[in-house]
Amino acid sequence: MKIGIPVSGCDWGESGISHYVIELLKALAVLPGDEEYLLFGSQAALAIYDPHSPRFALEAIPDGKAEPAMKNILWNATGLRGFVKSQRLDLLFFPAANRRMPFAAGLPVVGTVHDLSSLHVTGKYPLSHEIYIKWFVPFLIRRLDRIVSVSEATKKDTVESAGAKAERITVIPHGVDLSRFSPEACKAGAPAVAEKFGLGAPYFLYISRIEHPGKNHVRLIRAFAEFKRRTQSPMLLVLAGKDWDRAEQVHREAEASPAKADIRFTGFISNEDVAGLYGGATALFFPSLFEGFGMPLLEAMAAGVPVFCSNCSSLPEVGGDAARYFEPEDEASISSSLEAATDGSLLGSMRQAGLARAAASGWDSTAKATLAQLRSTAERKRQ
Repeated sequence: MKIGIPVSGCDWGESGISHYVIELLKALAVLPGDEEYLLFGSQAALAIYDPHSPRFALEAIPDGKAEPAMKNILWNATGLRGFVKSQRLDLLFFPAANRRMPFAAGLPVVGTVHDLSSLHVTGKYPLSHEIYIKWFVPFLIRRLDRIVSVSEATKKDTVESAGAKAERITVIPHGVDLSRFSPEACKAGAPAVAEKFGLGAPYFLYISRIEHPGKNHVRLIRAFAEFKRRTQSPMLLVLAGKDWDRAEQVHREAEASPAKADIRFTGFISNEDVAGLYGGATALFFPSLFEGFGMPLLEAMAAGVPVFCSNCSSLPEVGGDAARYFEPEDEASISSSLEAATDGSLLGSMRQAGLARAAASGWDSTAKATLAQLRSTAERKRQ
């Protein structure tokens, strides 16, 4: 079976979705089977997502068709069917189906829906993208032959917000690289990362692209200032991630904060630095207003870092009993959690619970379950 996988709309290696695509393709490449894969997208995107396996062929799509977003969406509607036929594909797998989907591909299509956050968080995307997502994405999701959902929360939302049939959705959670994010590996990288970013004091960490309002940095910054006022703690707040939509509002809030001297922005974090950031963190704080999964929770727990996060969307499902939760729209609730994260006894018990929870989550399991859906979808269509 020859499976086509588009890599447009996957955020150029700079988001949770792109990390999912990178890790999933690497894991698929080593699974037993006779499947062949064709990755297609812009030359730049192919360089990011190529798993460097003889089972994966690459086909560059001209930038006017692969990028930017609206041109690629138009090509998916008008040019994809001819491309699929010319490449003799048997099935398409869209790994970011909440971003890109075909209108009529002429063959079976499986897509992973990570979240439908733009339907719930106003202003997350530019107007043109929101129109596409709100008016076209629900319709296109319903046309998929099979839907992979990264969490039960996203499955429920896909049924309720997109009108998809629950029986056509399979939940396959994200994995985590247990060797890369082990406590030992993360602690080994911590000194170099602390020196690189000037982290001379213990710190709370939030890893997420800097985006307003969906990632909720502003409330975290305000809660941190109140925590500092109340406790006089030496803790820093490290906000790690690339600037994204409306990032300037987050930076303005930090600059105006009474705690601004103890707030650090790292900018985009390379793969080499992520583990070291976890290794030096006292706790991970994750106040996002809406997440399809929340991959940093698993990464932090695998690294032995206690997790404090929002009590909404998929996050309680991912964190389970190992995490502690706050109300993300209540600054007092966040501030109380910041104070709780200075309790050494609590952190110790959370660390052990997180390690135990992460231990069962590897990308090989995600890949095996995904490949099973691709095979069964193709077989159903043949029958």
